[in-house]
Amino acid sequence: MPTDNTAPAATVTSRTALWDRLALGTVAGAVLFTVAWIVLSFISDGYTIGGDHIAPYSNLTQPISGLGMGDTAPYMNTVFLLSGLLLGVGFLGFFRAFEGGRTIRRVPASIGLGLVPIGLALIGLFDLEASPTQAERCSPY
Repeated sequence: MPTDNTAPAATVTSRTALWDRLALGTVAGAVLFTVAWIVLSFISDGYTIGGDHIAPYSNLTQPISGLGMGDTAPYMNTVFLLSGLLLGVGFLGFFRAFEGGRTIRRVPASIGLGLVPIGLALIGLFDLEASPTQAERCSPY
């Protein structure tokens, strides 16, 4: 009785194609972040930190997280979160699509690259003024 081996091969191929498509999230996240940074840097009127207004925003001398404050805050913070999500999905797809290699190299690489989208998403949740000052950290209240 002949056996039909085409179904498992098709399933493996479609599963690999899915992981390949998810891996494109790394490219989409990077492109989204870069385009938003460039566009918002031209329309930003600056931001206020510690009572000082920093204007105009310069993408050469100001931190990117400065776009997460002021008039551009809702847009840039959303981009930070979406880029982190896309990078996370992309790294998952990347490491699932390429299962070869030594485990001793894959595990640290996946942990290290997995921290990047988490950090990017956290930037979208907290702005430059979210960190406490030295006096606030030392205060018992």
